[in-house]
Amino acid sequence: MNDYIFKMNLDKNEYDQFVKSHPLCNLLQSPKWAEVKENWKNEILGVYQGDRLVGGASVLIKQLPLNFTMIYIPRGPILDYKNLEILKFFFSHLKKWAKTKRCLFIKMDPGIIYRDFYLEDTVRKIEPNVENEINNLKKIGCIHLGFTTSLSDTIQPRYHAAVKKKDNYLDSLPKHTKRHIKTAKKKNIMVDFYGIEKIHEFSRLMKLTEDRKHISLRNEEYFKHIMNIFKEDCKLFLAQLDLKKLIEDSKKRYVQLEENIQKCKEGQEGKKENFIKERDSIQKDLYNLEKYYKTDGAHPYIASALCIYYGNTCEMLYMGMDGKYQKFHGAYLTHIAPIQYAQENNIEWCNMGGLEGTLDGGLTKFKSNFNPDILEYVGEFDFPINKLLYKPAKKAYEMLKKRNSSD
Repeated sequence: MNDYIFKMNLDKNEYDQFVKSHPLCNLLQSPKWAEVKENWKNEILGVYQGDRLVGGASVLIKQLPLNFTMIYIPRGPILDYKNLEILKFFFSHLKKWAKTKRCLFIKMDPGIIYRDFYLEDTVRKIEPNVENEINNLKKIGCIHLGFTTSLSDTIQPRYHAAVKKKDNYLDSLPKHTKRHIKTAKKKNIMVDFYGIEKIHEFSRLMKLTEDRKHISLRNEEYFKHIMNIFKEDCKLFLAQLDLKKLIEDSKKRYVQLEENIQKCKEGQEGKKENFIKERDSIQKDLYNLEKYYKTDGAHPYIASALCIYYGNTCEMLYMGMDGKYQKFHGAYLTHIAPIQYAQENNIEWCNMGGLEGTLDGGLTKFKSNFNPDILEYVGEFDFPINKLLYKPAKKAYEMLKKRNSSD
């Protein structure tokens, strides 16, 4: 029997370093992420072997009616799920601790990958040891909620698109993606990363995205809150269009095409027709560009990404875009730039966010442009604490979740 020791109220810096260096490293287990979730209480629990931290969890505590609580462990606990002994020890003490909080049940979604594959793979193999890890969780009393596919079924998506560090990443991109990137650069779009000084521009693009997609996201105060917590680890990538130069170049091309049309001789009708089509297209574009110039200025920001770099991972949390500039493909650059930054800084994974498990929606189609791995997690588990009240509490939770999703 190993001499394990269970401890509460771990030092945040110690736990943070432990998570960052662990194979299951995930931003959602960062103590700073718990600061983001202001409407939950937080405690950090751990297992030591001697004086070495070998497992732990940053737990979020939600107050319920009648002084009961529900506990959530996002992408945790962080420990070796193949080791049944440490699981038994940690969860037995976790249960005793949870009872002191009048907890009804603990919900968790461990960072265990069930399958890692490319969209084009016809064979999608289950990861080694994963079935053993799931069985170990069941042996200690956890209830697996199944291999769900809908984003609404779980708190965290089961399926994510993530780019793994690889040599010559840009060479691996599909041809059409390379073409869109080339188009964006040809349109004088440049991407750089910033801190909180550009939060207003980022929030403006997020609001435009909300309006275009008819969805509700977050406001500027929330984005500020994240950036104030993560500081230099949180970066805003913004794509800026040199609209003034684009208008000047378009005007020069228009004049050149007029000259080309005039120079066309008899028998060059096809060539002349092509010149006329391009000229008319540029004329139409110029009308819009000059209109945008009046409202947006000479150098508008047209696409954005908010990313947090944590341990060996990057989380691309929020992406925004001004829809009227969509055909310039600035969003391709604000997806590529965080990935390139990660690759250049030896960061193993760049997570582009969740997908529907059917892998046939618009999100999947767009993110497939960046040649990602599809990471399928094992999903959620419940760990009942109050066995008598678990089932009615679970039913109430599901009804509340369904009601909130329909609001």
